[in-house]
Amino acid sequence: MTPDTIRLIIATGSWTARDVGTYGVISYVLLSHARVGLIGDWATGMPDVRELIACLLEQGGDAVIHLGDTYYLGTPEECRRNFKEVFDEVFAKTGKPRIPVYSVPGNHDYYAFG
Repeated sequence: MTPDTIRLIIATGSWTARDVGTYGVISYVLLSHARVGLIGDWATGMPDVRELIACLLEQGGDAVIHLGDTYYLGTPEECRRNFKEVFDEVFAKTGKPRIPVYSVPGNHDYYAFG
């Protein structure tokens, strides 16, 4: 890694366990001047979420990090409908190149089936 790059570090494991988890490096490397959009807590899948993502993409971001609570119950259908399909739809509609999207679990994500 050179001084002009940033590696994203993630922790895995259960927050309730004594061990705080293991750390790993995501293979994707951001330049130090990268623009990263931070969003979170939209568990509804409402139209304003799509507008928020489209606005973020218009700003020319290099990656998105969702800060948790992508759903309320955590069913596979809810996760797909309120997170994955929303990003797929907005990237397709805007015609913007697909950029990396990461998610950090929130309390709903931890307490549900996340």
